[in-house]
Amino acid sequence: MEDSEFNFSEIQAHEAWLRSIAWRVLGNSADVDDVLQDFWLAELGRSEHVERKRAWLGKVIRNLSISRARRQTQQQKLENRAARQEEIGESVHAVVEKISLYRYLLEIVLELEQHYREVLLLRFARGFEPIEI
Repeated sequence: MEDSEFNFSEIQAHEAWLRSIAWRVLGNSADVDDVLQDFWLAELGRSEHVERKRAWLGKVIRNLSISRARRQTQQQKLENRAARQEEIGESVHAVVEKISLYRYLLEIVLELEQHYREVLLLRFARGFEPIEI
């Protein structure tokens, strides 16, 4: 085996250091585990040689961690945007329903005889207390 090739135990010896790099970028152990798993999958298919092994390992883990953090940020933005759009849609629907109800009630009040209509308008539209009417 050439000096520029890795073996499993050599990479495994750096695992704590690699985890610390990923942890600084991601901040939680589940994501760190995923990045290390992605690294191992990438490493298994790698055939190129590297000169500075430790520097290469750190760079790969750092890049994988940054990529994962970016994807998570983008995903969170998409989820927040979708939630806001859903909330806006629901609030618009609620306003339309409320206005429809007001319109319906107004039509009913306007159809009442004048003395009943005046009492209701004084009480509920103008805020008079029953004793004042």
